[in-house]
Formats: sequence, C-alpha cells, structure tokens
Amino acid sequence: MELFFKIVLFGYFFLFLFTALLWRSYVIYAKTGINALTQSNQHSFLKFLAIVFKIHLLMVLGLVVDYVFEFHVLTGNWFSFFPPIRFTASIGSLFLIAGFMIIVTAQNQMKTSWRIEIDTRNPTPLIETGLFQYSRNPIFLALRLNYFAMFLIVPCPYSLLTFLIGDCAFQAQVRQEEQHLSKTHGAVYRKYCSRVPRWL
Repeated sequence: MELFFKIVLFGYFFLFLFTALLWRSYVIYAKTGINALTQSNQHSFLKFLAIVFKIHLLMVLGLVVDYVFEFHVLTGNWFSFFPPIRFTASIGSLFLIAGFMIIVTAQNQMKTSWRIEIDTRNPTPLIETGLFQYSRNPIFLALRLNYFAMFLIVPCPYSLLTFLIGDCAFQAQVRQEEQHLSKTHGAVYRKYCSRVPRWL
C-alpha cells in the first residue's frame, strides 16, 4: 500500500509541475505573448513572496524525493516512532487527486487570465463563473488542501513545516491579489466579494 502512496505523491508533484505550471504558462504565452510565471513590476513584499514560493517548491520537491526514494534525510527516523496511518494516508491521496483536478479545472475556466504573480501591466477580466462562483480562490484552496494532504501521507515535522509555510504564503498572496482586484475592478469586485467567500 505504501507504494501506492509514493506513486500518488510523486505523480501529483510532477503532474502539477509540468501541467499546471509549465504547460499552462506555455499555452498562455503562445496565445498572448505574456509570461504567466513571472512579472518584473512587483513591489518589495510581492517579490519577497515570490522568493518564498520558490523556496517552498524546493521544500516540497525535497519532501517528495526523500519519501519516495527512502533517503530519510528530511523525514529522518520519525517513521520509526510514528509510522504513517493507512487511513489518513488514503485520505491524503484522495485530497491530492481532488486538489489537482480542481486546479486544472479552475485554470481552464480562467483561460488566459491565469497568472502566478500579480500582473499590473496586463489587466484581466474578473472570473465569476465555474468554480469561482463558489470560492474566490479555488486554486489556492486546492493547493492548501494538497499540502495538508502531503502531511497526511508523510506525517513528520518537515512535512508539517512545509504545509504551514505554504499556507501562510497563500494567505498573504490572496490578500495582495484582493487589493489588486479591488483597484482594477472596483465596485464589481466588491460586489463579487460580498456574494462569494474567499475560500468556501
């Protein structure tokens, strides 16, 4: 059963990396000429957040590689005392799969509006349909769910730290994006906020 959890975790990470990040960015660039991965016109806090996200991605990669290939450098001998529970790991696997599907679906619904960072140079329309009629941030919600899922699959201090850092960074990024969207769309966005919750 542990092999299944390893396949799910490894598959999720690299599918997310190549499908939700690299391929999606390529599609947007091919259609619009806009680089969805990075924007140079960011103020200092957003630049700091961008660095945090890059470090966090490396932390997740380290967790995945350490667990899948049983190096136990980051997870240590924690499993000797607290081995993964099959039930919680199964729930975590379901969360990963569901989260990935939510991310891809939401990106498709955003079409060419999707960005990694806040883009002040290329205004995009406000998306209010699909998953965005239930949550203002379905992609970040799915990512929060997925990093918690990784903790359920690989329960150790390092995976907990990875989840907490990611969760705090997502919370901060969402609030920055809300300020940007409020300036860009004004009353339309504020009405949308009154109707649809930030998360669920």
